[in-house]
Amino acid sequence: MISRLRLIQSGVNLAEVGSLICHSARLTSTRHLSLSGGGLCDALGDDVIRCSVGLEDAEDLIEDILEALDFG
Repeated sequence: MISRLRLIQSGVNLAEVGSLICHSARLTSTRHLSLSGGGLCDALGDDVIRCSVGLEDAEDLIEDILEALDFG
C-alpha cells in the first residue's frame, strides 16, 4: 500500500512540511524514534502504519490514500 502512494512519501523525517508515512516495523529500527523496549510495538503489532500529515490539501491526501488502498 505504501509503495502505491503518489503524494505521501515514505519516511520518518518529521522536519518536513510534506506528508510522510512509515510502517511500524521500520519505526523500531529508526534512531530518531525508538519504540522498542517500551512494549508499544509489541502491543500494536507489525502491521501498523504511521502517517504524519503535512501541508497538502486534505482532499488530495484522502484521494491518495483511497487510491493506494484500491478504494478510489
